[in-house]
Amino acid sequence: MSGCVSLAQILPLLLALGAVASIAPGASGQGAPPATADAAAASAGPAGDAIAASGDRPARLAPLAERQTAIRERVERFEARMQQLAALLAESEPQQAERLRDALERTRSQRVTTRLEQLAAALREARFSEAERDQAAVIRDLESILEVLANPANRMEERRRERERLEARRRAVRQIFDEQNEHRLSAQLGREALQQAEQLAALAERLSELVARQEELRRQVGDPRELAARQADLQQRTAEAAAAMAAAAQAQEDDGARSAVASAEQDVRAAAEAMQRAAEKYQAGRPVAEVQAEQRPAEADLHRAVRRLEEQQRRLRESADPRRAAESQRGTQRRAQDLHREMAPPEERPEPGAAPLGRAGESMQRAADRMGEGREQDAEGAQQEALSELQQSLDELEEALRQVRQEEQEETLSAIESRLRGVLAREESVQEALKALGPAGARQWTRAEELRLADAGVTHGKAVGEAEAVLRILTEEGTTVIIPELIDDALADMREAAVLIAKPETGAPVQALLDDVIALLKEMLGAIERKRDENQAQPPDDGQQQASGEQAAQPLLPRSAELRMLRLSQVRLRDRTTALTETETPAAVAEFGRLSERQRALAELTRRMHERAE
Repeated sequence: MSGCVSLAQILPLLLALGAVASIAPGASGQGAPPATADAAAASAGPAGDAIAASGDRPARLAPLAERQTAIRERVERFEARMQQLAALLAESEPQQAERLRDALERTRSQRVTTRLEQLAAALREARFSEAERDQAAVIRDLESILEVLANPANRMEERRRERERLEARRRAVRQIFDEQNEHRLSAQLGREALQQAEQLAALAERLSELVARQEELRRQVGDPRELAARQADLQQRTAEAAAAMAAAAQAQEDDGARSAVASAEQDVRAAAEAMQRAAEKYQAGRPVAEVQAEQRPAEADLHRAVRRLEEQQRRLRESADPRRAAESQRGTQRRAQDLHREMAPPEERPEPGAAPLGRAGESMQRAADRMGEGREQDAEGAQQEALSELQQSLDELEEALRQVRQEEQEETLSAIESRLRGVLAREESVQEALKALGPAGARQWTRAEELRLADAGVTHGKAVGEAEAVLRILTEEGTTVIIPELIDDALADMREAAVLIAKPETGAPVQALLDDVIALLKEMLGAIERKRDENQAQPPDDGQQQASGEQAAQPLLPRSAELRMLRLSQVRLRDRTTALTETETPAAVAEFGRLSERQRALAELTRRMHERAE
């Protein structure tokens, strides 16, 4: 089964639908006639008048409905034929069978036959606008089925697009998760800031009390010894306050806050030192003016420390403003809601991760509301719930990505295997034909042998085209570096063989090139078979993730397979070099140069593989 069988069956359906759409009155540009003849005449102009006045409107509409019904019946037969062919080709051509099953699944999931029956009913009832619109939609769906049948790489492309879409969703959810985590951390810091502000308020109140007592002491007169004792007590209390402020400075998270509190501490220490000098002067019986000369600076230092603490309190409270935090939380919640609407559109199946993302948005809303009410402790629980739901959304997306990557890898391996088997079969047939012709030379070949050589050249050219397709697939897939390079080397050998066959040359040089190509193809096919068997035998994992929370894309083929192919290439290169040492022809010298370049390329591949392993 090739794509042409399906094309031959589906193209008439598209043409027939297009023909019916063009016959429908709505397609003429006159407007879609409503259900009644009078309305049809009013809205469709002369065409509507003709329909309404003819008196045989049902008879005129019957052919359209009949043709639409005939198309539905052809689609039903087409579905049955696809199912039969898929079963017949399941073993001999699994790739084609898979394409047929995919097309059949699309036909059924899009309810094509049911919609065609509804179209026939719409035509019988003269619902032309509805019929024309639905006909266009059915045509688009059948064209998508045609694309599945006509394009063997379609499933690979679908898997790639699905993977990229899921990766984009994961990045978007991850960004929301990071934002939400920042909100949670900011809320924690805000609570700590409020606690620090309360601590600073207590220190400021303590300092204000010391200032008041110091000012009162400065205005009093009496026994110098008693005044000295009271000043010493105030000094002691001030020194204790300075020690408490030193601890408060160390507790500040922000460098600016730590510096501000430390400056206030220095002011208090300066005040304590001035009070010490004032106590000593009281004790020495110095004049009141000298004592007050120490007391006034102490009071000024304490006032300055109080102002510093009050300013820092204000900054801390502003940084922990719950209204600002609530508004920021609502911004993230709106982004989560917008993404949820994209991932769960109405009347469609929601994407992986959509449901927990929606619940996360609801938790964010609760957190924002509680912040706005000043209930920061309650908001923390809602924020943690949002993070848990976002993590579940990421887990669901990661699991969906794992499945899609596995399917994509299987599709890629299957496509490469199918093409490589085709290349191998063609190259083996070419080698067999060249061996049968022998090295006799063109002048001794019969006409039949010349035609056989020409056929071998054509077959070899097709093998080159298939190998180029394999190289494109591997390059686009991108998880393996070594395999595309080896295929490129094989392509270089195949192109060189094509030049030799065209000369014509059927002897040892071209045979050696084909030997290398065939050996590499067999090794690669063996690696693909082992990898596919491993994938089928390996049970689905439990969704374990890397520390980053994301799974790394697995290479198409394991490193061991790449090593085996590198070793094979090195062995074949050595054998070809050894064979060339037995001759010194100009062709041999040129081949030596080419093999030298190949050796350097292999060394570079080995180096790159070693670096990747590290």
